[in-house]
Amino acid sequence: MFENIIGYEDIKEELSVIIDMFRDPDKYQKIGAKPINGVLLYGAPGTGKTTMIRDMVDACDVPVYVLRKDKGNDDFIEEIVETFKEARKNAPAIVFMDDMDKFADEDDRCPEEYAVIQSCIDDVRGCQVLALATVNEPDRLPRSLVRAGRFDKTIKLGNPSREDAEKIVRYYLSTKGCGDDIDYKEVTRLLNGSSCAELESIINEASIMTAYENREKMTNDDIINATLKVIYHTPAALNSECEQSDPTLAYHEAGHAVVSEILEPGSVNIISTSDRSGRDVGGFTSYQQADRYFNSIDYMENRVMCLLAGKAANDIVFGISDVGCNDDLRRAYSIVSRFIDDYCAYGFHNWEGIVNEESSQKMRSEKETLVCFEMSKYYQKTRKILIENRQFLDALAKKLMKEKTITYHSVQAIRNECYGKSAVSAA
Repeated sequence: MFENIIGYEDIKEELSVIIDMFRDPDKYQKIGAKPINGVLLYGAPGTGKTTMIRDMVDACDVPVYVLRKDKGNDDFIEEIVETFKEARKNAPAIVFMDDMDKFADEDDRCPEEYAVIQSCIDDVRGCQVLALATVNEPDRLPRSLVRAGRFDKTIKLGNPSREDAEKIVRYYLSTKGCGDDIDYKEVTRLLNGSSCAELESIINEASIMTAYENREKMTNDDIINATLKVIYHTPAALNSECEQSDPTLAYHEAGHAVVSEILEPGSVNIISTSDRSGRDVGGFTSYQQADRYFNSIDYMENRVMCLLAGKAANDIVFGISDVGCNDDLRRAYSIVSRFIDDYCAYGFHNWEGIVNEESSQKMRSEKETLVCFEMSKYYQKTRKILIENRQFLDALAKKLMKEKTITYHSVQAIRNECYGKSAVSAA
């Protein structure tokens, strides 16, 4: 079972129970266990939901009826009803509703499609008909539909964990002609946070460009260039002739990287000054985000300082206002506001629970003043880190001006040249 799925062992185990219920229903009936009415698998596009369901369905070895929205509302509603009727006649059977959150229009407050599905699931209850569904956005579904008794199991399928991503990368690389310089761990780090579909697409893109250039072996640079194109929507930047990067942009991105490396050593995956489509100012820095990031104020404070570091670097080096920091500032303000509103980190007097529509203008003003004060405090801490690690900042910026894109190993090599192999920490 699940030969096409790498990783996700906990989810595969949960679905294996349902498969076993179809294969050997008697042992469950003997103990009084009732059959499950529905399973809902949700997650972002490209995470492998449909592939997971297909493997599960194949293993169940029962008739399967697939519903996809490919016709007008009235005809589709009729198809839903007829499909469940047919499944009941041929039970045990499965009704698979792919992208069920797309069955109704977004602006429809009372979608008839979902009301009909509810009714159909109720009609086949106890008849050995399992309703399977995949969705990208479960919040679009009515709670009455996804409650226990209709969809008894609701399972989230996210992007692969670091361990699973490493296994997936190794598998896809094993199917390609790879050169000796490719390190699957380095590739996994480079593709941190990518979906299963993105991992496959990037490695395949690298192999396509290798063949197009009449080479037999894919290199590490090919994978970096494919990552730039597929994930960051920017032109390939390695092994191509190009002008040196704008120094202010190079220092902006180097600032992000230095602060990230000082606060969380080994966290920078890739830095680039290449233009990204849809953005007024080019360049980006990708970090290895800690698993406990959203559960830790300390980690989120580090992210605020990383966001402010681009502006601080240009302030320190050139004494100018950074024209590319607007998005960074908005994101930093948003995080600090959450400290006040969501986490009550700065006292109850500014908490979201009391700052409501009836709050006085004075209270709102005090809250805004506190956000500005905290932002200024984080900015001064960020400046201090960069000033104390100016050698590292200059070395990274110089490398970026020359090469435009550098990855983890290059960042670590520069870091070790500046400090030796001893650990570096913020003051």
